[in-house]
Amino acid sequence: ALGFLVFAVLTLIAGTTGDMFGRKRVMVAGLVGLTVANSIGALTLGTKLFIITDVLASISVLAVLPMCVAIVTLVFPLAVRPLAYGMLFGTLGTSIIVGASLGGLFDALGYPAVAFIPVVIVGVIALRQVTRHIPESRAPKAFRRASAVINLLLLAIVFVLVYFVIVGRSFFESWMPVLVVAGALLVMVVCVRWLRRRVRFFSDV
Repeated sequence: ALGFLVFAVLTLIAGTTGDMFGRKRVMVAGLVGLTVANSIGALTLGTKLFIITDVLASISVLAVLPMCVAIVTLVFPLAVRPLAYGMLFGTLGTSIIVGASLGGLFDALGYPAVAFIPVVIVGVIALRQVTRHIPESRAPKAFRRASAVINLLLLAIVFVLVYFVIVGRSFFESWMPVLVVAGALLVMVVCVRWLRRRVRFFSDV
């Protein structure tokens, strides 16, 4: 559960970073990190250094996926956007299945490091395509500020809620944890309403 919480937090941070400093820039950084991590992972499989490369690869993926969603929204017109989303997430699901299958096959054959080679090749191809064909984009200034504020607020609320889920068993005899959770949600609702009225941050949601 802690790992998923960390990944959720990093995904919000990656999305905000792309909105503020450039979605293409963050995506390229994620692809470079993912390709380098898999290249090193093939050479360090079974060693302690592999754990570090595995963490780097996981963080790099979290920089790539939110940018894929954002870039699909920006590049494809509304008429074909559902197809683009379907291709994106369909390819993601297929790659997970194929990757796990190839990993098991090469592991059974005694060559587990070979499974990293297709990932490195795909990473290089993706880098070439992104750098050549994807335009750079950032959110408008007002949206960038709102994105940072709302994501910071979401992180705080998530941690408050998770904290009370973890330790709440000893507190559920009183109304205090319920009041704190309700207060956190109320703050979130008030902030979202203010952002909608002042900068129209959630006007399309």
